[in-house]
Amino acid sequence: MKATTILFLLSMFFGGCNYHGNGSDNSTARIKTIIEQKSKDLIEVATKLDMDSIITFYDKDVSAIEQGHMHSNSRDFISSYKSALESVAEVHQIDIVDPRIKVLSEQVAIYEAKLEQDITLKNGQRIEAINVLTLVYNWTDEDWKIVHHHGSFPVE
Repeated sequence: MKATTILFLLSMFFGGCNYHGNGSDNSTARIKTIIEQKSKDLIEVATKLDMDSIITFYDKDVSAIEQGHMHSNSRDFISSYKSALESVAEVHQIDIVDPRIKVLSEQVAIYEAKLEQDITLKNGQRIEAINVLTLVYNWTDEDWKIVHHHGSFPVE
């Protein structure tokens, strides 16, 4: 998925556009339920620092922006993600706050939430922070995969 497509999808999401395609309300509700559970499952494996499980949620060509840094390719993003996880000694808590899901079609959905995090790094530093997470999911032949990941700290 190209960056311009992702920006268009995000603008639709934040602009309040709803999917009114051929899918029924039941289809939209079903997709929302699946995306909500997949996102919860992703956060759960992240709290366990299980990188092998984490990467199964992502498309092989995922694009990502983390803290203002655009990753040049999926390998760069996964490497950065792995490095970040390796610096964590313990995850005390990650709470999902105010999750929102927008179904744009039967193939595309966006998940957005705040994550209240409490972690301790291997250097002993304890970090309590709120992170804003946006995930763009795309239906592949067999499963919903994350094709774009955006994480940032909110501006106060």
